[in-house]
Amino acid sequence: IACVVLDEVGLAEDSPNLPLKVLHSLLEDSEVSEFTKKRPNVSFIGLSNWALDPAKMNRGIMVQLEDPTPEELVKTAHAIIDHPSDSENEIHSSKLTPYLKSLADGYLVMCSKETFYGREDYFGLRDFYCLIKMLYSLCRDYNTTLNKRILLHGVKRNFGGIPDIDVEEIFGDVMSGLDDTGIGPLSDPLSLFRANVNCYVNSVSTPSDSSVVNKDSHFDTTRYLLLLTENVSLDILFQSRILDERTKIMFGSSFPLDKESYNICHNINRIKIYMETGETVVLTNLSNLYDSLYEVLNQFYVNLLGKNWVTIGIGSQRVECPVDPKFRLIVIADRATVFQQFPPPLINRLEKHTLDISTILPNDPVVQGVVGKLSDWLNNFCTIEHNGDTFKYNENVCFVGFQQDTLSSVVYSTKSKLRYDSINGENEDVILEQCKLDLLKLASPDAILRLSKSKFDSEFEIVSKTYFGLKLFSLADYLQQLSRNAVTVENYSIPKLSFVTTHS
Repeated sequence: IACVVLDEVGLAEDSPNLPLKVLHSLLEDSEVSEFTKKRPNVSFIGLSNWALDPAKMNRGIMVQLEDPTPEELVKTAHAIIDHPSDSENEIHSSKLTPYLKSLADGYLVMCSKETFYGREDYFGLRDFYCLIKMLYSLCRDYNTTLNKRILLHGVKRNFGGIPDIDVEEIFGDVMSGLDDTGIGPLSDPLSLFRANVNCYVNSVSTPSDSSVVNKDSHFDTTRYLLLLTENVSLDILFQSRILDERTKIMFGSSFPLDKESYNICHNINRIKIYMETGETVVLTNLSNLYDSLYEVLNQFYVNLLGKNWVTIGIGSQRVECPVDPKFRLIVIADRATVFQQFPPPLINRLEKHTLDISTILPNDPVVQGVVGKLSDWLNNFCTIEHNGDTFKYNENVCFVGFQQDTLSSVVYSTKSKLRYDSINGENEDVILEQCKLDLLKLASPDAILRLSKSKFDSEFEIVSKTYFGLKLFSLADYLQQLSRNAVTVENYSIPKLSFVTTHS
């Protein structure tokens, strides 16, 4: 008897083409094939996150799984870390076994929290299972029992993407009994990104010294990456050297021609090539591709002739593709889009993190002081005084593309451009002046002319002379200046990502 398992069958239910209607005749017990004159000897199992329509539900047996109990979670966790083929499995699993109950309780506390930005299904069982696999792998690789550094790293990587959640508090019962001096990977945002993109933990400091040790992490414990942002923050990833010039970036759009099947197939073929050659691929605004990549996101590979193979769906066709172990996939999406439009199966298959400048910029008083001084300078720039009245223009009126994190981004970018490891009293003034110059490049001409009526009236001549001396009167001038002022670090040219706004 053949058995067909339809994983995530609920996604097909949402298709306007109604592909599941072909199952109606096959699900009928009394239906006899017109070709064989016999009933088809095939059974079906459909897995879905939600109920299907009554026409299909009435033709089968619905088994609804309730939320697992702590005991069931612990039993599943034991099965995950139990590897009979590994001669040292008992030694490694014993390092994690005593904490499985507390980890399961922490997961249930996480799920019992109120909805995350209107979603109750943001975290799921996949996150818990991947946490267990990652903690087991880290304890084995570092040859140590579970400690605070390893637990914090695993929890932040598998329960990320929500800035206002304190995972240390939620998993506090586990952490309270752990050693806080043991070795383990770092858990700052950049280290978390690098650990995923590079597929190995690359910043390990031992308690006795600060030497850096590189340790390989298993390919199957690291999911692909979803970065939630309020704007496409690729510049941050390049400046922090998480991405380099070899990274392949694929942008999508909402233009009608970009949504046609030809263009979708073209993009899928590009991803196939990158999978085979082991490239790092960044997908932005390409939601029409994600349905074809569910098998890739599952990372359930078939090993044949020493290569990993996976299936990609292109329309109604399925194509087998080889996957190089170095292949990494990064999805960058707007936070609101993720919470409002991404289906649960897609979110749960990805490792989620928040990407904005506030998570990257160190929470250092000196750094925040520079941002504060720059904010005061900006406030004076936008405030006009005339005939005793005071009027303040919005920052995005005076500076093209200004956003909430623009100041922090400029400070971080300037620090990297000037090759300073940190900001201190010696270089603070230099960085501040360079930040002002970079902001002037964003200023609109009318904002500069208004300075004679602002608190900048005494500096109007100097600022206007500096601004018009930049000679950024056209797009051609700007592009020529980019080529002249390219930033190179260790023979690596940092890409400059710019956004051009036009009227047509």
